Amino acid sequence: MVSAFVIVAVTALLATVTFDQTTGIGFIGRGDVISNAGKANLVDSPKITFTDFLHLSQDCEKDGKHSPIYNTFTRVRNINAHVQYDTRTAKGNGNITGYILDGFNGDQNPLPDTLCPTSWIADSPVQVVSDSGATLAFNGYTIPY
Repeated sequence: MVSAFVIVAVTALLATVTFDQTTGIGFIGRGDVISNAGKANLVDSPKITFTDFLHLSQDCEKDGKHSPIYNTFTRVRNINAHVQYDTRTAKGNGNITGYILDGFNGDQNPLPDTLCPTSWIADSPVQVVSDSGATLAFNGYTIPY
């Protein structure tokens, strides 16, 4: 019974995710990678993405008729990350202890410039009305944050 408690306690200590979805800055700990993506994914150059599901609106006009246009949009953003190494336990072993997230590196799917149909005129910029969820992914595996 004691050994099971120790394993849970050690795993909890290794599992740490902090993430600011407005800036892309944060940290993914070794334990979170192992728990969600497997130990084989502790690599020097991971692909880390943040995907949010947005509800957009824009006021448009044609021939004096004004109409709000609504659209759902999936935005994917890459995150710059560098590896944090732990060399405290055995000098020079280079064990990966986590990933420091340095912020977004552009959008793979930037927000559209307009929602208005062709030949319609935009009366307002595209606006985010609401966000219906988001995911943080590490080499394709979802990491809860």
